[in-house]
Amino acid sequence: MSQQEGIVACITRDHRKAETLFDLVSAATTNDEKKKYFALLIKELSIHTAVEERIVYPVIPSVLPDGHQMYEKLLADHQSQKEVLAELESLDVTDPKFNTRFNFLKENVLTHVRETEEKDILPKLEAALTLKSKMDMGANYERAKYTAPTHPHPSAPNKGFFGSVAQVLSAPIDSLRDAAKGLHSKEAQAREDVVKAKAQTEPKA
Repeated sequence: MSQQEGIVACITRDHRKAETLFDLVSAATTNDEKKKYFALLIKELSIHTAVEERIVYPVIPSVLPDGHQMYEKLLADHQSQKEVLAELESLDVTDPKFNTRFNFLKENVLTHVRETEEKDILPKLEAALTLKSKMDMGANYERAKYTAPTHPHPSAPNKGFFGSVAQVLSAPIDSLRDAAKGLHSKEAQAREDVVKAKAQTEPKA
């Protein structure tokens, strides 16, 4: 992350990464490809939702006029996503239910990203926060990723002190789980594929 990036840029960049991963899963031509991209999607979505809940969402009630209502809606959206993501994680990609539930998750997440956050919440935060607040929040957001869970935990608390503690406690367990499954090496290749896919969709200078 550039040191000059504020919170809105950080979140938006993560949104584009998630969109690319959704597309790669959908376009995968082999089960191994689909597993590889979906494993990275699980990680990216889990980290993203966790750090939003820890760093971004708690600010909303105090800075936006409809903040309390919006805060609860955002948490409800995330809870639904985590439940479906956990369900999908328990399925093999060859399971007949996988594609149906995956497409449901994709629609749910992309609606949340594009309609709720990018058209509504993020512009309001951009206008309401000072430049220093946006920069500080962006730095905290990126820093929090190092102690964020890499798998969905729909039964864990998602707000306040206990929500933060649950995230920090889940993160090392998730990391050990990933290492045991050999996901770290697969993740590196998947990340290269994401970079290539994004480069192909970006307009040429």
